[in-house]
Amino acid sequence: WGPIVIDKGENGKVSFGDIIEGLFEYFQQPLLPHEADVIERDFPDVWQQVTRAFEQRCREHHWIPEVEWARGVRRVDCLGERHMFWGMWVTHNANGTFQLNLG
Repeated sequence: WGPIVIDKGENGKVSFGDIIEGLFEYFQQPLLPHEADVIERDFPDVWQQVTRAFEQRCREHHWIPEVEWARGVRRVDCLGERHMFWGMWVTHNANGTFQLNLG
């Protein structure tokens, strides 16, 4: 899926809230049909975990489960039961850039 990019705000800074919002938006994206096909075909055990996570999310959704079901599988479902935020740390790269690592 590629990196999660968080743009600097108008003040040139990124807040913790910006990061959390970016993570949320990233993992709320629907799983594209070709992505689902690859997982189902090449990793059937993983696909079972994804579908179980999807079904659980729909059952436990605070809105209307039928609406969530109709929206389909999302990236967050690929995390299975591992969807808790653990933390983050910075890695400084040799070229003067840095990256924020998430766990």
